[in-house]
Amino acid sequence: MRGWQIRIVSIATIVVFTGTAAWADEPQFTGLANLYQPAPNPYWSEAGNWVARMDRNGPIAGSLLRLNDNYRLIVAPPDGSAYYGIRSSQLYRIDPAVSAATRMVISGGGITDMGAYAATYDTKRDRIIVSSLISEGHLMAYSRVANEWNLMAVLNGADLRAMVYRPADDILYGLRSGSGREFYKYSANGSLLGTLTLQKAIPFTQGTDSLDLQILMASDGQFAVIRPGYVPDPTGALTVPGVWLDLINPDTGAITYEGPLPITVPEPGIAGVLILAVIMLRQRANHVALT
Repeated sequence: MRGWQIRIVSIATIVVFTGTAAWADEPQFTGLANLYQPAPNPYWSEAGNWVARMDRNGPIAGSLLRLNDNYRLIVAPPDGSAYYGIRSSQLYRIDPAVSAATRMVISGGGITDMGAYAATYDTKRDRIIVSSLISEGHLMAYSRVANEWNLMAVLNGADLRAMVYRPADDILYGLRSGSGREFYKYSANGSLLGTLTLQKAIPFTQGTDSLDLQILMASDGQFAVIRPGYVPDPTGALTVPGVWLDLINPDTGAITYEGPLPITVPEPGIAGVLILAVIMLRQRANHVALT
């Protein structure tokens, strides 16, 4: 274990963390760290969420920002001046200094506020790209420099469940709604370029919201998929509401890593609730590596 400070707070299955140090060779990514209420939790209620820099061992110490509301996803431009989050189909700008959120009205440039369902950050153009599911579906772009919205494309019914911008090829990848395997690829102006098909589907856990899935760019160029799913209890049974991580090679569609993602919190009073079996998995490095 990488310097985890652990304190048992209840029946041998609950542990509290104060954060972990980063491993230099681990792919890292920044997004939303969701902490779910312990079982029984049939509706996947959240105990809280944070913006965090993470690797496959969980949030990295010193990187966590507690949010005042529960969001579905977070877009984190690398300059750290603001974060952008989606909750209740609305987009918010979050001031990291005080965690205060301001709702953003998506309008102008030929579009009206149609709700936000997926989002990502275009590093080349300093813009937030948002998709909607209303009507035919739309791709919309917010320029942070110009402080204005523009319509990128009409999706013609191609609803996007999650999406990520990849700087290496200047392409937007959108995971098709209803599919855990097929990504649509879009150019910078929203033109459909083709598809990327994964070698296996990203699992979906019944009872969770299919939109509660984040796709982030990892530091090694892979896609980091964070998704809700049951993690093992001490017997090995998948019964505890938690978070899983998949790392995907965007050139081949191979899932190179799949395993539980321990979500840690900085405040002992909040009691980061995780199952000891997940930690044992981390110690044994018992992950699934598919090439």
